[in-house]
Amino acid sequence: MAVGVRSTLTGAKELERALSQLPKSTSKSVLRRALKNAAKPTVVLAESLAPRDTGKFAESFEIRAQLKKSQKFGRGKIGDVEMFVGSTDPKAHLIEFGTVKMAPRPTLRPAWDSTKQKVLDAIEREIWESLAKAARTLAKKAQAGTLGKSARKALGR
Repeated sequence: MAVGVRSTLTGAKELERALSQLPKSTSKSVLRRALKNAAKPTVVLAESLAPRDTGKFAESFEIRAQLKKSQKFGRGKIGDVEMFVGSTDPKAHLIEFGTVKMAPRPTLRPAWDSTKQKVLDAIEREIWESLAKAARTLAKKAQAGTLGKSARKALGR
């Protein structure tokens, strides 16, 4: 199940400006790390809500940057940074939504509904923290003279 979320972050223009000053690969890494860290409360809650009598379903939740080919149903524009929270259990959708013979046992949706605001708040904090860490790393590399070609180009060196 994919749920798109659009939220206005405070300081979004400043954040975008700061990210644009980094090499493209670094800014994407910053965003991926922040989104992954921010999504952890949803995974933890989903694991605690999952039924334990269905094999390893409760341990199957993870945060990924890509979906399997069979899970893709629509993509954002090229260059978007996305993270997905879901189960690796091939029967997860049957447990979550039920079947003709089995009542639904929702896990991931209630976990998202309960942690959504916490995740959205954490995204902003995590992005700024990751951005500061990346800037420190780039500054150290610049001082040591070990910046890569793309980083030098992005930083105008």
